[in-house]
Amino acid sequence: MLKKSIAAPPGERLGNRPGRPAYLKQFRERLRAIFPREALAEELTRRNLTAVQAARQAGVPHSPLYQWLDGSTAPRADVLVRFLDSLGIDREPYQAFLETQAPVRLVCPHCGAVRTIGRGKLGDLTRRAHGREALPQRADGAVEYACHRCAAQVSGHALMKREARRQLKARLGERGPKLEDAAKQGDLGAKTKLGREKADWMSHGETRQQAKTKLLAYARHPKTETHRRAMGVSAVVDRARRPSTPMRRAILLRLCHLCGLIVHRREWHWLCWLAWGRWYRGHVTACRVPPATARPDPLRSHGGPNPATHLARNYHWLLARRSGSHRRTLLTSGGNGSAYKSTVTRGIASFLALLPGSWDLVFTSHPRGNAARQALVPLPLEMHQVVGAADRDPLIRRLLEYGMPEQDIARLTGMEASRVRGLALNRTAEPAA
Repeated sequence: MLKKSIAAPPGERLGNRPGRPAYLKQFRERLRAIFPREALAEELTRRNLTAVQAARQAGVPHSPLYQWLDGSTAPRADVLVRFLDSLGIDREPYQAFLETQAPVRLVCPHCGAVRTIGRGKLGDLTRRAHGREALPQRADGAVEYACHRCAAQVSGHALMKREARRQLKARLGERGPKLEDAAKQGDLGAKTKLGREKADWMSHGETRQQAKTKLLAYARHPKTETHRRAMGVSAVVDRARRPSTPMRRAILLRLCHLCGLIVHRREWHWLCWLAWGRWYRGHVTACRVPPATARPDPLRSHGGPNPATHLARNYHWLLARRSGSHRRTLLTSGGNGSAYKSTVTRGIASFLALLPGSWDLVFTSHPRGNAARQALVPLPLEMHQVVGAADRDPLIRRLLEYGMPEQDIARLTGMEASRVRGLALNRTAEPAA
C-alpha cells in the first residue's frame, strides 16, 4: 500500500509547491545567476573527473551536480562547502556566492536581542515593516528589526494612546472639537481649559496602568466556543475577500486530476493520490511512486468552458453570501462587470457542484478554518441541494475503476455508503451478465 509518509503528491513537493512568494523566486534566480558554474566545470575537467565520479567522491547525489553545471539550479551553501572540501577544491572563487547565502543577524533596536534568519526570508520581514522599502542596516552588517516582545509593547502603547484619546473625547463631548480648534489657533484660555480637562480626567478617571490592566485582561480572558467560532468565520471570510499580497497568499483552488473536485494548493486529494498510486503500480509499472507527469484519463473532452476558471471568485461569493453580503456588493467586489442579478447565484451553484463531501478534503491544513467554513456552508448538506442523487454516479464508477475503497469514495463524493455499495455490486455483476 502506498503510504502517506513515503511520498507526497507532486503539488506538495518543495520544488513544485504553488504560491511561492515572488521575492523568494527572485532570490533563487539571483543565486543561479551568480553561481560560478564555469569555474566548477573547469576544475572538474582539470582533475579529469566526470560529474558522477566527482559526486561519488564527495558523497553527494550526482543528479543535482548536473543541474549545478547546466544552470537550472544553484546549490545550498552547506552542500557546496561539503562538496568543495571533500574534493579539496579552493573556496576562493565561490566565496561571493557563499556570502550571498550567509544568514542575516537581526538585532532588536529596543532590547538588543540578536537572532538569525535566512537571507532568502529577508524580503518577508521587509514587507512586514509598514511604510518602509528596506530595513535599517548597521555598520557590522546586522539588520535592525524589533523582536516579538518589543513590537507588541510598541503596538500596545499606540493602542493605549488611541484609547486615551477616545475616552477624553467622550468626556468632553461637543466641547472637545471647539476647544481643540481654539487651542490650535493660539487661544490661551482654550489651552488652559483643555489642559485642566485632561488633568481632571487623568486624576478622576482611569489611570494609564489601570486601563492597560483592563485591556490585557480582556485580551487574555478565555474565549467561549461561540466567540472562537465567530472569530474563525470572520477570518475565513476576510481571507477569501482580500486580494493576495507578498504576505497573504492567494486562494489557489484547483481540480483534482482523478476526481475533478476542488482541492486547495495541491494537484490531488490524498485519497485520490493513494488510489492512483495503487492503480499505476498494478496496471502500468511496479514503481514505488508514479512519475509526477503521469495522469489518469481526463474527465472531460477538450472544448467548452473550463470549470476551474473562476473557482477563487466563486469561493469568495459563496462565503460572502452566507455571511450576509448583498448580491450587488458581491458583483462589484468580484470585479465582474455583468449586470445580471443571477451571476452570483450561478457562480455559487457551480462552486458547490465541484465540492467534495468535506471541507477537510479541500483545505487539509486549516482545522479551525474548516470548522468556520462548515458553520457557514455545512457539507455535504449544501452540496446535495445542487448535486442530485445520481449526478455523481459516473464519478463513483470512475473511482471504482481506479480501485478506490468504497468508504473513501463515500467520503470524497459526499454520497451515502449504500449508494456507493450498490454501484459497486452492479459493476461487479455486469461482466457476468
